[in-house]
Amino acid sequence: MFVKGIVAGLGSRAEVTSPTFTILHEYRGGRLPIYHLDFFRLEDRQSVARLGLDDYLFGDGVSVIEWADRFPEFIPQHARWILFEIKSENQRAITFQGTAPSRSSFRDGGLETAAP
Repeated sequence: MFVKGIVAGLGSRAEVTSPTFTILHEYRGGRLPIYHLDFFRLEDRQSVARLGLDDYLFGDGVSVIEWADRFPEFIPQHARWILFEIKSENQRAITFQGTAPSRSSFRDGGLETAAP
């Protein structure tokens, strides 16, 4: 739902689907292109390196990466992290961070959550 909102907010009418199996979807037709990536199925650093991320991260659009915490070393320092935490079936907490968090903050459950 989050990426659907970004795509619609930038004026695109593209159908948004999960890139879990394709790794990358591009959505055009709005004010900026949106590059929607999913690192979940990537197994190692070499798999990420082969994607040519610089074209997306430093290009002319907006990059949204699911499971970016699996390979935080590939995320630029200027990135904005948006963390979603499941509180219950109908409730999520969303935290915004200005720079890349350390991998251990995700693994150890050390996420700070916003008030509901």
